Amino acid sequence: MTAPRAARLGLVAAALAAPALVAAARPARASSGEQTASLSWVRLAGAEACVGARPAEALALADAHLARFPGGALAQEREVIAVGALKALGRGGEALARANRFVAAHPSSAYRRRLEILVPELRGAPR
Repeated sequence: MTAPRAARLGLVAAALAAPALVAAARPARASSGEQTASLSWVRLAGAEACVGARPAEALALADAHLARFPGGALAQEREVIAVGALKALGRGGEALARANRFVAAHPSSAYRRRLEILVPELRGAPR
């Protein structure tokens, strides 16, 4: 295995192993809600770090986050990461569709402008 591939796999493994790391780092009295929020953040941070260099990995992490935390506190951030990854992968139609779903669900989101930059076709959508 090449060193860059091993490094990529290490990042994915670290993000997927995050539940154990987060649980071990939290005090014993931390609520399960706090642990879940920490885990959610760690996974999204890993996904965001991958968008530019490894968009397929970022999309996979964002989709795993969606499966684990569908209505979580960081759902909007996850969707922006996913749209950016789709765009970087050359899947503009899917990026636009996901961005449109985001805007329909969160019409006054602060992330709207960022999505318009990622997907210029979104600019014509009603506010």
